[in-house]
Amino acid sequence: FREAPADDGRRPRPEPAHVVLARAQAAEAERLRRARAPKAEASSRALTVKDEPAKEEPSQALVAIDNEAKARREAERKEERRKKKERELFAPDAKGETALHRAVLAGDSTELRRLLGLPSCRVDCPNFYGDAAIHAAAQLGHIESL
Repeated sequence: FREAPADDGRRPRPEPAHVVLARAQAAEAERLRRARAPKAEASSRALTVKDEPAKEEPSQALVAIDNEAKARREAERKEERRKKKERELFAPDAKGETALHRAVLAGDSTELRRLLGLPSCRVDCPNFYGDAAIHAAAQLGHIESL
């Protein structure tokens, strides 16, 4: 992997080898295309007073590679934000209780189902008293939570 440019001040992300290879191939193809392009004659250049700077458009291959890399980085950022949210959601509070404990104690079965559907939900996480959320549900008699 090669280090990609840093995004928004965070540490750089490694670029996959196939992306680096595709960029290199596209750059080489672009260089060859420019080398094969007909050159303007020196006499015609001498007659023009001022040359306008040529606008170089990136090749379609480079644009496609950039768009693919941007989409991949955006998807990775989205996934990181989702995981961070879930980690914060299931972080224990001052009593050692997670969101699952709080949903059971409140008797909120819809919230409980939503939390149990998340991949980072741990049902065996005890609070400071050693009780998991299922223990609290049994003690409170919340049959639907069991």
